[in-house]
Amino acid sequence: MKIFVIADLHLSEGDKVDKPMSRFGLRWENHVQRLKEAWEDKISQEDTVLIPGDISWAMHLRDAEADLRLIDSLPGEKILMRGNHDYWWGTLSRLRRFAEEKGLSSLRFLQNTAEAVGENVVVAGSRLWLWPDDSRFAESDQNILDHEKERLERSLEAALPWQKEGRELLLITHYPPFGKNLRASDFTALIRDSGARQAFFGHIHQSDSPYNFRQKEIDGVSYSLVSADCLNFQPWEVQLLMEK
Repeated sequence: MKIFVIADLHLSEGDKVDKPMSRFGLRWENHVQRLKEAWEDKISQEDTVLIPGDISWAMHLRDAEADLRLIDSLPGEKILMRGNHDYWWGTLSRLRRFAEEKGLSSLRFLQNTAEAVGENVVVAGSRLWLWPDDSRFAESDQNILDHEKERLERSLEAALPWQKEGRELLLITHYPPFGKNLRASDFTALIRDSGARQAFFGHIHQSDSPYNFRQKEIDGVSYSLVSADCLNFQPWEVQLLMEK
């Protein structure tokens, strides 16, 4: 079994969703087909794929069905987490019920929870939010960021029993958990203290962004940007530390 990660699929397969990503540049041209081909080439049914947010452009869960069905049809188990554009995302119970009713059996949803993968790994994380050094950051954003920290704490707490069994903790967020100066923060300290040594985030698409790096160590944790376009739509294989 292998574990892969890729964020920001930005799908719009449903009839009521009209958001072709080609409007954002040539790098997004035919991105769904490129993603499918890479996914089917790399990933088997025994593998697991982590998807840290911005999954579907749909506004409502019913309209996201086509996108979720596409993901479900691809090989492997998938663990999904909300991004800032996932307006269709609902309560955990509603998401699970919808997946069960629609037969989307390979999808799991991460929200204030942790998910075991295989016999040796547990996954935790939270969406997070804009960082205060962002020019768009407003007073109301601080409340959301504080709430996301609480969500992250709850997810890490849920992972702890599995960690005590000896599982390696992998951490996923949608937003990066630090500012553009790439320095340690309250969030990186929380992640470090959780015992995670690898973390993955998406959201970033600009090639000139300070966040545009493959791997960077902060507070003893290796962070990787895994937005789909930054990976050329190739799911990133996670190298588990316990296997080394």
